[in-house]
Formats: sequence, structure tokens, C-alpha cells
Amino acid sequence: MNTETLPKKIQRDWQSIRRMTDEIDQLFAADDIQGLLECSQKRQQKIEDFFSFIEISASTSRNQIRSHIADDIDYIREQHSKIRQVLEQKQEMLLKEQNQLKVRANALKAYGAEE
Repeated sequence: MNTETLPKKIQRDWQSIRRMTDEIDQLFAADDIQGLLECSQKRQQKIEDFFSFIEISASTSRNQIRSHIADDIDYIREQHSKIRQVLEQKQEMLLKEQNQLKVRANALKAYGAEE
């Protein structure tokens, strides 16, 4: 992404978002779900703040900014989709484990009640 023509604040803010995106990749690879969720929430807020600033900033064309960050936005969308899929799989796995534990607990109660 060529950001040389963008205002410094926009460059800094977007670089911060990119660093957080890299951090999310690392947290995902480390299976640090809590850290991933916290970092994702912070990044989401930064993205919202970034686009809010663009909306009120008349110094640079919004289209120019968006063209500079389009690839990053696509990557963030892909990353979000991949993480969401894995989290949904983990949730499904936890629900299955929970159900298995309930079945075992009920079996133990039934066995204990028969004695």
C-alpha cells in the first residue's frame, strides 16, 4: 500500500490497524482466544474511529484513502471469516463436550441411585 500521499494521522492510524491485524494472526496461531477477542474488539473500534475521521476530514479524498487500504480491508474480511469459522467449530465442539458430560453425569446418578 502506497501511503505517501496520505496525511500523517491517517497513515499512523492505518498502520496501527495493520499492526493489530498482524497481532490477531499471531494470537490466532497461538490459539489465544481471549487475547484474540480482546485485540479484535480494539481493532474494530480503531477501524470505526478511522472511518469516522475520514468522513469528517476534507483534506484528502475518501476515494483516495479507500483505494490505498482496499487490499488490507479485503485481508481483514478474510481473516475475520477464518477466525469466525474456527470459533464456531470450537463452540460446537464445546457444546458436544458439555452434552457428553451431562450424559455421563446422568448415568453416574442413575448408577448411584440403583445401589
